[in-house]
Amino acid sequence: MSTQIHSGGQLTKDPNSEEFVTVDWDIEHLPEGVTIDVSDFEITGPDAELTFDNDDILTGQRQTTLRLIGGTEGKRYTVTNRITTDETPTQIKDASFRVLVQQE
Repeated sequence: MSTQIHSGGQLTKDPNSEEFVTVDWDIEHLPEGVTIDVSDFEITGPDAELTFDNDDILTGQRQTTLRLIGGTEGKRYTVTNRITTDETPTQIKDASFRVLVQQE
């Protein structure tokens, strides 16, 4: 199961959990009929303990996903998803959300 998040949102993650997160670009105002060609994720924060893998563009090419791993207790990170659309000319869009790492 995946947690759906939007730009500006925050989720709380246990440092020992490995959780899938989905960015729904319909919510982020991706124009109708436009799909995602490229998706990249970047994590910034106080250290490099929060990592990710399994990043992908989901079926229908209007959602992206990644699995968050680790993190330092009590620290806050920012995850940014940068996409490139299939439009001509293409658009590059960012959506960022925060991750607070806390023991659950």
